[in-house]
Amino acid sequence: MSQVETIAAQLKRAVYRDARHGPSVLENLEGVTAKQAINKPIPNAHSIWEITLHITAWFRIVAQRLEGEDPEVTREIDWPAIEDPSAKAWIAAVADIKRAYKEYQKVVDKTMDNELFVELPGRGFDLYHLYHGMVQHCTYHAGQIAVLKKAQE
Repeated sequence: MSQVETIAAQLKRAVYRDARHGPSVLENLEGVTAKQAINKPIPNAHSIWEITLHITAWFRIVAQRLEGEDPEVTREIDWPAIEDPSAKAWIAAVADIKRAYKEYQKVVDKTMDNELFVELPGRGFDLYHLYHGMVQHCTYHAGQIAVLKKAQE
């Protein structure tokens, strides 16, 4: 297995299942209702829904950067607003995080191992650190989602 494939497998575990740290992002989202997703049981913390939109946004931001674009990341892009608090919109948000992950993964799959340690222009880091950062980002937010769910029990 190549290094890129190994990193991709770690991200898949952090997003889908079989993560070593505990429940993955999507495992934590299983069974969450729109009401639970939008609830803020911890003052000044983001909701499960907001975190879901944030993870989705970063899959797309990083995929765009890997494709040579450089989107400006405003607060509204980083933490998108919940425009429709309905159950249907929540189901769509969960479907969208899966779609964004798959879009991101397609871009990562184009990476060759010899490209991992080449510094990204204007970034001060390489793809190796970027890809591991995405794994860490998902792991961190999976933990947040777990705490928010537990706070609502």
